[in-house]
Amino acid sequence: MTDAHIEDDVIGRVRNTRLNKSQSLIAIFEAVVNSLHAIEDAQRPGLIQVGIVRTPQVTVDESIRPPLMGFEVVDNGVGFTDANYKSFCTADSRLKLRRGGKGIGRFVWLKAFTNVEISSIYVERGETKKRTFQFVAQENPIQNIQIGPAEGEPRTVVTLTGIRQGYEGTFPATAATLADRLTRHLLVFLIHPNCAEIRVVDREAENFIDIKKHFDEQLLIAVTRQNFKVKNETFELTLVYMHAGADPNHRLVLCADGREVLTYPLHNVLPDLKGRAIPSPDGQSSEVWALVSSNYLNGAVSQERTGFMFADGDSADADALDLTQKELHDNIAEACSAVLASFLQNVEQEKVRRIERFAMHEEPEYRVLLKHARQAIRKIPANIPDSKLDIELHKILHGVELDLKQEGKEFLNENPDSATQDAEYVERYDRYVEKLLDYRQSELAKYVIHRRTILELLNKALGMKQDGKFSLEDQVHKILYPLRTTSDDLEFGQQNLWLIDEKLTYHYYLASDTELSKMKVIDSASRNRPDVLIFDRPAAFVEGEFPFQSIVIIELKRPQRNNYSGDDKDPCEQVYAYIEDILAGKVIGEDRQHLQVSDKTRFYCYILADMTPNLKRLAKRNEFYETPDGLGYFKFSQNYNAYVEIISYRKMLEDAKRRNRVLFEKLALPGYTAE
Repeated sequence: MTDAHIEDDVIGRVRNTRLNKSQSLIAIFEAVVNSLHAIEDAQRPGLIQVGIVRTPQVTVDESIRPPLMGFEVVDNGVGFTDANYKSFCTADSRLKLRRGGKGIGRFVWLKAFTNVEISSIYVERGETKKRTFQFVAQENPIQNIQIGPAEGEPRTVVTLTGIRQGYEGTFPATAATLADRLTRHLLVFLIHPNCAEIRVVDREAENFIDIKKHFDEQLLIAVTRQNFKVKNETFELTLVYMHAGADPNHRLVLCADGREVLTYPLHNVLPDLKGRAIPSPDGQSSEVWALVSSNYLNGAVSQERTGFMFADGDSADADALDLTQKELHDNIAEACSAVLASFLQNVEQEKVRRIERFAMHEEPEYRVLLKHARQAIRKIPANIPDSKLDIELHKILHGVELDLKQEGKEFLNENPDSATQDAEYVERYDRYVEKLLDYRQSELAKYVIHRRTILELLNKALGMKQDGKFSLEDQVHKILYPLRTTSDDLEFGQQNLWLIDEKLTYHYYLASDTELSKMKVIDSASRNRPDVLIFDRPAAFVEGEFPFQSIVIIELKRPQRNNYSGDDKDPCEQVYAYIEDILAGKVIGEDRQHLQVSDKTRFYCYILADMTPNLKRLAKRNEFYETPDGLGYFKFSQNYNAYVEIISYRKMLEDAKRRNRVLFEKLALPGYTAE
């Protein structure tokens, strides 16, 4: 056979072949697997050499590696006999169908490389021959073919050069890296004792890496095999135990026709394995690769061997025998768990105890999950840090909330008269109510924890910074209520006025750091608010329905401020000025009708500041009374019908701690006792 040629549009086939940049090495893998099959057909001890081809050396400095040109794969298999050459020239050849051959591997070569050269010495009808040719993506893909007599043992060399644009830099540049990638991809072959010797070389042939020997002597500990079934399809699970490094990288490998197709972290299906060495059957610390193979996967693999055609889980007309990827992964997890049962049981028990401690003592809002979401908790990786554990538990809690809403809707849609007579319904309803009550307790715990966090932030804001200065009052203001907003802009939980007084949380309207002229409830031209200094920020809001029974004004001063000289800096004068502006304006009701503020309207004014000597003198001059605890001052102004209280930041903080102490203690939250 001297003139066979490919009866197909090679240019079109190469263009339509899919090969991601991250999968460029599949071209090399295909050549090596072909060599393994050729050696198997030869039925003799095999040797495969994978060499790195570089540009000619242009410098005498041998420490500098020339650029990568391509790769060369040499084997002592049967070679390009007439039958094998005919198969090569036949698109979608069925010669290797029993081995799962798709007949398109050579098109993958041309997807990544511009030039393929083949030289093969083989035996045909007792005669030793040599066949050489080039394979290119052109109208005539087989070029420069030569056939003639030859001497020597069978030997085939496949040279792939001319890395195509887009694939530069995607191939390993050293023999060690290439050997590592080949070891991982050929694991299915390497675990067999009769696997051919595979060498990886760079430059000089005598300096090679024997990956089969390295695998057997340095990596492999043990191999176990067992079968499992999914929808009457039989799968083989091969666990390869290898010596573990500092950070074990357990892998799940889905195989087809004895080759790696898809590889995932094994902790994707068994979260508790992440970062943990697994004991081998003889007790050694190991890294495990789980290889899964089956006739089903052989038939479902894509032509390029880069993925599988799994069933669509959302498709209503999917064949009942087809598998979704999730179904397969779930069953792989179950099969692996059965083999690693004792190890996983200990890890899970340790993990669950840790999550229980976290929920009981650190984040009580998640306690409800210990009772109602045990299965979801088991899916959390065992070595997850606390910061990420909080996030995972929050996701599960959100899922519980969604389930409760859905269940509630289902109960509302059922006929109550007939359903209440059904014992199963009553039992289901009781479980729902129990779960709902537990969840509401969790929500309460979440809010209490929020208060604890706010107290911590306030305590930090009041302290001295590293530069020896104190924070501006803006920092405290933001904790109490966001700047430049009104109650129309925020949800209930976004303000923390309970720090001052619980009743301040409930109001009709609130404006924070807003000019009187911009408040929707008052018709005023006044642009009055604290002076231009950035630490003079008021918050004003009203309680009750129109006409207003009371109006509250809060004025914040910079922590540790000691300069209050001048009327424009006197906080008492400031709050009185605000009262005058409000009284001079017209109040606008919900129906946009003007309502005059009653002269009986009571004003409550809170001045938040640290009790510095200057402020104490100012309080006395304004005839304030000192509070019994010595941490504040108060007075009632007849002229303005206003109760004015000067509260130190420290008093506000400690009073809030005392009021919330019983809540923290009930949840067993550490770190808060009133002083």
